Amino acid sequence: MTSESKDIRISSVDRHRLESLLSSMSPSDSSTIAALNSELQRATIMDPEAMPPNVVTMNSTVRFVIKPGGMIAELQLVYPKDVPWVLAGGHTISIRVVEIIFQPELYGRYHL
Repeated sequence: MTSESKDIRISSVDRHRLESLLSSMSPSDSSTIAALNSELQRATIMDPEAMPPNVVTMNSTVRFVIKPGGMIAELQLVYPKDVPWVLAGGHTISIRVVEIIFQPELYGRYHL
């Protein structure tokens, strides 16, 4: 996670699912648990129906640029149980979202 202080908005449905995920994680993942808990604490919780269309939510499909290198990719943001994405060698990368292609809330799909 980054130390940047960007606004975080999540739906009440996603918050519930993320909290369930946290409670099921192994104690050996304590740094990940602490980081995600910290982000959830500072997040603004919204009704899914009120989510602005320019917010990347769970199950959104986005086009993004990977830094460094400038490679453009497109992926759906999912929970680990659906498709975990692990970088080889534990490397970290930065990305910049350039387009939200699909956001479930915009189409009334609040409970994917």
